[in-house]
Amino acid sequence: MAKLKNNVVTKRTRNKVDDIHIFNQRIEKTIQRKVQSSSVLIKTDKQLKVRTKFKKGVEYAKSVISNPSIKAAYEAVLADGQTAYNLALSDYFVAPEIQMLDTSKYHGKVGDIIRVRAIDNFRVNEVKLIIKKRNEIIIESGDAVRDSLNILLWKYTVTKVNTKVSGTKIIATAIDLPGNLTAKEEIME
Repeated sequence: MAKLKNNVVTKRTRNKVDDIHIFNQRIEKTIQRKVQSSSVLIKTDKQLKVRTKFKKGVEYAKSVISNPSIKAAYEAVLADGQTAYNLALSDYFVAPEIQMLDTSKYHGKVGDIIRVRAIDNFRVNEVKLIIKKRNEIIIESGDAVRDSLNILLWKYTVTKVNTKVSGTKIIATAIDLPGNLTAKEEIME
């Protein structure tokens, strides 16, 4: 792949020129690459699933750049040479990561705080918590609130009493803008 800058011959050239070369414009640079041949082989189920997921990712990225407010949010965090479309496409494929589920201040009392540290390649949109008894009956569930001082930290304030903390299961789920989710659970001792 060749990158050309300020070349009068290729400056306004776009798309396929012949059966060998394609020219694209990207951030005031012309990029030349070879045309990829399409395979005549039968696609496997795995390849078809990847292709379908990629199509959905492209649809998501197109929807992002067609919405001015969401596009501006993506543009605010771009790296050099990156576009809102690229970041949105990448975001579609990358689920958030829960780095910490801190239950040390959970004692089964109303007002106890459970903290979650969640990251994403763009932004974690929401964090939800579920607190279950040992027998899987839900004690409570709800949305955590983003910490005002640390955007990676989310806090959940307990609203119901739990008299038997031992064996309680706490599940945190982080969800990003495209809807990818990751869950982490901890069983209290």
